[in-house]
Amino acid sequence: TGQVTGGPRPFSKTDRSRFLDRLEVMVQAAKRQT
Repeated sequence: TGQVTGGPRPFSKTDRSRFLDRLEVMVQAAKRQT
């Protein structure tokens, strides 16, 4: 597990944390809409 083949380069820690922050914001926004 954790092997990325033929995809975008693996996230660095900062990229990952930034992505997760954005994802959380989107999830919370979606929850408010329902």
